[in-house]
Parts: sequence; C-alpha cells; structure tokens
Amino acid sequence: MPRPKKRGFMYFPLDTDFFLDENVKLLRRSYGSTGVLTYINLMCKIYRNGYYYCFDDIEMLAADIAEEISNSQLKHTADTVQKCIRLLVLRGTLDRELFELGVLSGKDIQEQYIVSCARAKRISYPEEYSLVNTEKVLASNGMKA
Repeated sequence: MPRPKKRGFMYFPLDTDFFLDENVKLLRRSYGSTGVLTYINLMCKIYRNGYYYCFDDIEMLAADIAEEISNSQLKHTADTVQKCIRLLVLRGTLDRELFELGVLSGKDIQEQYIVSCARAKRISYPEEYSLVNTEKVLASNGMKA
C-alpha cells in the first residue's frame, strides 16, 4: 500500500544568508533570539502544511509557539511572539490581507514552495490563498509547469 501523499514538506531550505536578511536582523535587534526562533517556527508550521498556515486566534498561536521555543516565562515569550508575527506582517514577509483572514503566508514563501514542488517533481502548486503566478515563478527559475 503506497504512502499517503503529504501536502507539505518534511524540510525546507534555509539560506546561508538567513542571518543577513533585513527582517531577521530587525527581529534579532528588536526581540533577540525569541524573534529569530519565532520566524523559524512559523516557517516550519507553514511548510509542514504546504504554503500557508491557518490560525483562529493570534494569542493562542503565540502561546503555542512560545511553548515550543521557550522553557520559561511563557506569558512574556507569548507576548513577544505576537509582536514578532505582527512585525513580519508589517514588513510584508507575511501577507497582511491573509493575516487578517487568519492565514499565514507570503509571496516569498509561496515562490519557494513552487520551486521546491517543481524540484521534487510534485504537481501541487498554490491555489487557495495564492499570491503569485505559478508559471511566472517557474519561468523565472528556469523551470516548466
């Protein structure tokens, strides 16, 4: 019996210039390691699901992330996590309109998802909550749909 198809990925690429990214620098300056860990945790949640992650309540999401990245001061960490998420929305890493609908995703996230799907020979491209044109992303990366 074949394995059930996974929607998301077991891993995602993390650029070697990750810590040079302006948003990562801003998160680190503003919120220290909690900011960076929040960003990485969000990427794990999103790519595990595919190219977006739905949430019902920002406070519950922040509490969950705080629990996953911190051993102490969960309330303080959850408040910081919320601020980090809002900063990523403000900076455009996470799409504002989708965020207001309770969805975490962004153009760069979706572009990476498309490229990763193509490399893995998966035919699973963003449809729901799509922010990008799949054909254009593939063409700009020298790939075909």
